Order: sequence, then C-alpha cells, then structure tokens
Amino acid sequence: MLFSITNPATGKKTNAGVLEFTAEEGLVYLPDWIMKNLGLNFRDFVSIQNVSLSLGTFVKIQPQSTDFLDISDHRAVLENALRKFSTLTEGDLFTISYNEKNYDILVLETKPSKEGISVVETDLQVDFEAPPGYVEPDYKNMKSSSSKQKPSAAVGGHHPSSLMSNQIEELLASKIKTEPIDMGVKLKPNHNSNRKKLENSTKQAELAVAEGERTGEPVELDLPVGQLYFGFKVKVSDSKESSDPVALFTGEGKSLKPKKKRK
Repeated sequence: MLFSITNPATGKKTNAGVLEFTAEEGLVYLPDWIMKNLGLNFRDFVSIQNVSLSLGTFVKIQPQSTDFLDISDHRAVLENALRKFSTLTEGDLFTISYNEKNYDILVLETKPSKEGISVVETDLQVDFEAPPGYVEPDYKNMKSSSSKQKPSAAVGGHHPSSLMSNQIEELLASKIKTEPIDMGVKLKPNHNSNRKKLENSTKQAELAVAEGERTGEPVELDLPVGQLYFGFKVKVSDSKESSDPVALFTGEGKSLKPKKKRK
C-alpha cells in the first residue's frame, strides 16, 4: 500500500509506504525528513490519498555534502539504505546514516514518472550528481607534473643504476691504488714491543709528574689507550705465563663432594 501525502497549507506533496498500522484514528506518524520536506510542524493537518505508483527504472540523486565521497563503496551503502524506502519522489531530501554519521541525499530525477516511483522489488539504475561545492581535480596538470618528476629510464643507452655501480667501482679502485691497505690487527701481539712501549710511557709519566710537582700545576699525562698511571713504576714480568693470557687462567677445578664411581 502506497500513499500520497500533501500539506494543504503549502501544496507540497510526496509519497510514502506504510510501516505499521498502530496509530490512533485520525493520527499519522511521519519521519522527520518527510515533515521537513512538506514544511509540517507537530499536529499540522495533512491530506492522505491511496495511490498506485509504477516501478522505478532510474533515479538521479545528489549528495548534499562532499563527505559522502569519502565512503569507499557508495553503491553498497545506498542499496542498503534504500531497502528501508518504498517510494522516491522528485524533490525529496532524505537522510541516510553510515558509520554513525548522517548524509542528506536529494532526489533530482525519477523515471518513468516524475510524480514518484516505487522502489520495492525492482531493478533500479542509480546515477550520481556531484555534491554542491565539489571541484573536480585537474587530471591533465597532475599527469604533466608527474611526468616531469619521473626520472628517465636510460641515459645514453645505460640504465642509471648500472652507471652508478660503475662509478662506485671506479672510486673504490682509485682508493685502493692511492691509499695503503690496512691489514688489520694481529691476534697475537708482540710482547717485547709492548713491554718497551709500556716502559717508555711510564718514564714519560714520571717526568711529567715530577714537572708538575716542581711547578705546582697539574699536568696532562700522555698515556696510551687502556693504561693508567698510579705514581709508581710498572713491574713487567718476563715469564711466559704472564705474557700468555691463556696460561693465567688455567688450573684444575675441585668439587667439595667427589663423585662416586659406578660399579
């Protein structure tokens, strides 16, 4: 059952279906968006007439906000929303809700009838009009700017990546020829040379400390990395065990309770 609803004061008209027959006699309950379209207030008089509307084949709608374009799948959202509607009429401004946000939709055109169509069990073609204030992007300028920023694929018949790799190889080759090759640090140090360096640094520290005591000013000790000076000579051991760090940590372990041998 479809009905035509008219505001006698303004002559505005729309169409609607029936949700349920629970209102008292002489009363009708309308959605808020229909009352706004007809310019009705609470307890205003309306004229209701039973009508027969043709099945709709085409409708053109216009979202009233550009926020509607942020929805990823407009068609799925509209199909789900239009299931709650029985009719659509040109000039109607209805509201749908999606993700806790309301969107106003204006009906611009309906076919085959301008007086209203039925959207129940029909194959309806939907066309969109751009929202008010929407400015279409200039795709030509975007393409030209992107083509200018895009690097060329080949330079002189060679790919840029191959040219860069060749330059890196030439730079490394020139450095190898001009600079001495660092052979790294030996794992087994020369103990004699280390002992001489330690004695020389100790003598220099003693001289510096004596100079500081004479002048009464603090002096900076030029010691190698990892060496400290405590004001006395360093006794360097000539034993092989002390020179060998592995020999210093060798020995037998002892347990408080010997293990019993199995018979």
